[in-house]
Amino acid sequence: MQLGYFDNDLPQKVAQDGTTTTFTLDVAKRRLVQTSDKGGEVTTVTRHYTDSSDNPSWIETKRPDGSTETLRYTSSISGDLGASIATDGGVSLMLPSIRDDIATTIPIPAGTPATTAATTIAGWSSYTEYGTPIDPAQTASAGTSAGYGWLGAKERSTTVETANLTLMGVRYYNRITGAFTSPDPIPGANATAYNYPTDPINVHDTSGQRPRMRHDGGGFGGSVGGGRVASRPTTGPGWGRTSNASARTNNAIAKRGNKNFKSSIKLGNLAHSKFTRVIVNRRGGYTPRRSICKGSPPPPVMRTV
Repeated sequence: MQLGYFDNDLPQKVAQDGTTTTFTLDVAKRRLVQTSDKGGEVTTVTRHYTDSSDNPSWIETKRPDGSTETLRYTSSISGDLGASIATDGGVSLMLPSIRDDIATTIPIPAGTPATTAATTIAGWSSYTEYGTPIDPAQTASAGTSAGYGWLGAKERSTTVETANLTLMGVRYYNRITGAFTSPDPIPGANATAYNYPTDPINVHDTSGQRPRMRHDGGGFGGSVGGGRVASRPTTGPGWGRTSNASARTNNAIAKRGNKNFKSSIKLGNLAHSKFTRVIVNRRGGYTPRRSICKGSPPPPVMRTV
């Protein structure tokens, strides 16, 4: 396997078994055009973006026979990948697992009446925590043309054209070794310069820059009591969907929650016939509730949810 990089260490080339794939970047340093050459047969994939993330809104694929496929992608209610829409109007619903892997897809052909139930799935796929398919044949049957399988809900792509390396934000990720192929751009973000998070069940690193708790709006600092919320840069490589503005908002909420948390303790100590029960959520916010108590007041009750 041969790997190439731009002068800013972003992936530029990968070659293996007669297939060579190269990338060009857009002004935001995201992958724009992917060109794969296998024995003179060239496939070109162009990614188009409509926000600051590295998740394309639509992808155009031009194959060696001259045919072109355009797939548009839409988010689910959770904000992750929800479906792909073909040029003819056909839809493929993406069903992710709890670990953000695309477990299967539900094809809905173009022209299907709204009253017709969608009852067919395109195989079933599952992966180890480090991205290796448990049943490669099943994974191939449920695969998408963009390579959205393991961490597919986060639109991380793994294809034969990239030698089965995952395009993990600013780096290549090798599922065989369970490690990145280049050093961490943020020193100390992971346990070593090359390793993937050591707790891949609860933590992922889809940006290739820093680990994040799964299904958490912040980084490791987003906790009860006003912990700061990690954010990714929106200038340079704008990897991921969390913006600096939203991170600043979350930090302000966390600080305010911490202040109110302390005030609630004081209120509980001052009340002789009442006490304040404070429910602290994981963003640092709180909900006060009052109840009448006879006799000596019990101490304030703190419960984390």
